[in-house]
Amino acid sequence: MKVKIFSALSLLVVSLIFSGYNEDAAAHTKIRCASGDSLREIKVQNLYSMMVPQFMAEDTLLNDEASLEYANLDSELYVIVIHESLAEYVRTYREMGEYETSKSPLENYANTQQAFCLNMLGTISELTPLVKGTYNGLETYSFDMRGSPAGIDLKVLYKIRVVQGKEHLYLLLTYTLAFQTDVYEKRMTAMLDSFMEF
Repeated sequence: MKVKIFSALSLLVVSLIFSGYNEDAAAHTKIRCASGDSLREIKVQNLYSMMVPQFMAEDTLLNDEASLEYANLDSELYVIVIHESLAEYVRTYREMGEYETSKSPLENYANTQQAFCLNMLGTISELTPLVKGTYNGLETYSFDMRGSPAGIDLKVLYKIRVVQGKEHLYLLLTYTLAFQTDVYEKRMTAMLDSFMEF
């Protein structure tokens, strides 16, 4: 499980430079978000859905563990979702002695993911505290961070949300170059807010 967030952040560099994307031919529901973009609903494995801007396309090179991967290389805007078994996460981290029984599975997962995110960045210029919330009936923790991947001279904005579903934990990660925050932050938040489990 540690590898999953490592892959998401470390592949940012590759996706910023080398990734290509394929047009998604599936029919999707269109809505408008706060930014005015037309969004389409992406359904994954009869498990969850997320609204993604029309200008983003599926990109299966972002993360090997992700069940949803969309990008726009020209805009340098990316989103991935990783899901894993709630029971397996709890069992594995208890066996490793890294599970805090005084905290909920979601809070443990949020702390785990935030710690790995922080360890992956070479330079961290901003980190928001974990914020507990509820979106579409699901409990969540969210945080943002800005920083540069180790060895890379690019500052990146990451918006991260962890979600507890009925049988799964989800990691939602969207990112772009930090200088584009004013352009894409509303779109990034709209994607995270749209996440729904079936």
